[in-house]
Amino acid sequence: MKTENLINELSSNLSPVKRIYPVYITFIGWILFSFSFLLFFIWNRSDNFQNIYIPQYLYELIPIILCVFLSAFAAIYYSIPGNRVKRNLNYLTVLFLLIWVLLLGLRYSFGITTSNDKIFKYHDCYKDIILMSLPSCTVLMYIVNRRMPFQKKWTGFWILAASASASVISVAFLCPNEMPSHLFVVHAIPILALSLLGIILGSFLFREI
Repeated sequence: MKTENLINELSSNLSPVKRIYPVYITFIGWILFSFSFLLFFIWNRSDNFQNIYIPQYLYELIPIILCVFLSAFAAIYYSIPGNRVKRNLNYLTVLFLLIWVLLLGLRYSFGITTSNDKIFKYHDCYKDIILMSLPSCTVLMYIVNRRMPFQKKWTGFWILAASASASVISVAFLCPNEMPSHLFVVHAIPILALSLLGIILGSFLFREI
C-alpha cells in the first residue's frame, strides 16, 4: 500500500478536532450564563423582585464572590494541557471559603446580627443552593471535559466550589435570616459539602489522559 493511501485510510477514521474558545471568552461566557440563570431564579422566587432582600452584611459576600471567579477561572485555565498549576493558587479558593466562615464566626462571637430568627428558619435554603448549582455546574463540567484536565480532583473541587458559591450569593438575596448560626449551618455547610463532593466526582468523571 502506498504511503499516501495509508495516511488517507488512517486519517479517515479520526474524529474531527473542534477548536475550543480562548480561556477568557469561555470564562466570561460561563459567568454570564451562571448569573443570568441565577437572576432568573431570583426573579421567580421573589415575585418579580417584590420580595427581594438586601443583605445587611454585604462585606461577607466578598470572599464568596472572589471564590466564584477564581474557582471558575482555575477550572477552565488549568484544564488546558501546558498550563501548570501553581500550588499557592490551589489553596486560594479554600482560603476565601475559610475567610467567609471566619467572618461568620466573628459576628457570632460578638453577637452582631439584625435578625432574631431561629437557626433553621428558612431551612429550605440548602435546597435552593443545590438546585441553582446544577445548571452552572453541568455547563462548567462540559467545558472542562472538552479539554484535558490533569488535576482531576482539584478541577472537581473548583467546579463545585464555583457553582455552589454563586448559588449562595443568590440565596443571600432571598433569605432574610442573617443569623451567623443559620448562615453557617444552612449556607456554608452546603458549599463545603459540595466542594468536597467535587473532589470525589472529579477523580472519576473526567476522562483519563
